Amino acid sequence: MTEAERQCRAERLPFSEIFRYQYLISRQQVAITGMARRRFGRFHLYIGQALPVTELLDCEGAPIGLLLGVAVAPEGALGASHMVPRLSARSDDCLDEFESWLIDLAGRYTIVLDMADEQRVYCDPVGMNGVVYNPQTRRVASSPLLCIDREVMPNPLYDFDALREHGGRFTLFTTIDAEVTRMNPNFYLDLANFHETRHWPREEVFEHSPKDYGRAVDQIIKITRHNIGALAAAHDCVMPLSAGRDSRLLLAMAGPHRDKISQFFTHVTNAGTRRDAEVARDISQKLGVPHEVHMRRPMRRPRDIQRAERNQRAFQIAAGVVTSAPNEMSLGVQAMIRPGAVVLRGHQTDLLRAVYVSWTNKAKWKDFHWQMRKLFPVPIEHFTTEVANRFRPLFTNWLQTLPRNALEKQPDFMFLEVFYSASLGSGFPANWHCFYLSPFNSRRLMTLALGFDDAYRLSGRTVDDVLFRIDPDLAAIPFGLEWSPDAEVYPLAQSRVEEAEQRHGELFPQKHLRKAG
Repeated sequence: MTEAERQCRAERLPFSEIFRYQYLISRQQVAITGMARRRFGRFHLYIGQALPVTELLDCEGAPIGLLLGVAVAPEGALGASHMVPRLSARSDDCLDEFESWLIDLAGRYTIVLDMADEQRVYCDPVGMNGVVYNPQTRRVASSPLLCIDREVMPNPLYDFDALREHGGRFTLFTTIDAEVTRMNPNFYLDLANFHETRHWPREEVFEHSPKDYGRAVDQIIKITRHNIGALAAAHDCVMPLSAGRDSRLLLAMAGPHRDKISQFFTHVTNAGTRRDAEVARDISQKLGVPHEVHMRRPMRRPRDIQRAERNQRAFQIAAGVVTSAPNEMSLGVQAMIRPGAVVLRGHQTDLLRAVYVSWTNKAKWKDFHWQMRKLFPVPIEHFTTEVANRFRPLFTNWLQTLPRNALEKQPDFMFLEVFYSASLGSGFPANWHCFYLSPFNSRRLMTLALGFDDAYRLSGRTVDDVLFRIDPDLAAIPFGLEWSPDAEVYPLAQSRVEEAEQRHGELFPQKHLRKAG
């Protein structure tokens, strides 16, 4: 029995429900309940009851593997089966062609590939679906406790009591267990020897000429709009709205597909999210879309407190962590999302804001102490030289895997590969009420976003230009720090939009998108 199921039984928690979006791949058969089992080559594959599965086929209809999760390709959303265009499993370069197809694949997914006498595991570009493995037990899974049949062997890099009290994160591909490793999302795992090999980035040049900025913006809008439309046509999709830039970008790029999204909502759990709800109300009124405000539930009755404690413990088991569950889960607001919905989140659009660069002085990027602190193995106020020295070998090992073209965007790749795999890759599989993903989560869109100059991204002008390109009225609604409950005029927002309007003629000689249809 896996440690995940054993802990669920000990806590009287429903394993099959909590792990409904998770999976396990094992060389040996595993005693496990609540998951469907099927053979995959030399391995046994166990799939949670709600996790979508797509059979991947080559262009001649031959099976080449399975995709676990939700994904969209240029040819559309993936369903029960999907034929990869122009890929023949009999071709000598079929593996290279498959990796080329992955560049345009967006969503949250894990792929088990069986082709050309190779069995490999691939995943989305930030590991959003969770991929951890244990070479000792020859298992791959979405979370650490599925990889072991014994009690956790605490990872010696961490002080678990300090994590419980102050917070922090298992980072740099470590997990709660000393034997279980998190896979780098831009590597593949060879199931023959459990070795990882990088497959992306390839030969991309992460630099646009300024004269091509307008073309790149239009490509980003076109691809993201296609992804949202295809996902919303194939799944029950919902979208959170806030006062921030990422949800605004996603909403704008959804364009005509907004009417396919079945629920727009804002969770209110504190003062900041109350502001989110006010701005989201203005946005929804401007666009004429329905909007729900989900207020936190007061913990007044013993049963409410007990439910919150059970959710907290269930999340810790499902994620394989000792830290707290997300606010939306512990405070009960997540239950107001349509059950089983695909929640479209704006993650990775923050590359357009260079959120992990913070300095335009590239010399600062070489400060390993600064970089490791931003990975949050401990809270920033607890980060010391001793902590930095403890994690430095792992950081150096990761840095040495980056190809030359990625080194120019090193903090961004640290953000994508290390930070996101440890946060989203840990937390998303443990959210069993709904299926979170980002339609911007593709290697193609990341390449386009990273091609803009760092100073341009840091200034916020990239976001302003994308928004203005789509809908100037939507761009003019203030963001959180620009908004005030008493204001009728917002000078900062007005100035921001006026500047975007001035740039628009230089970036886009063609007509405005909205006016051009």
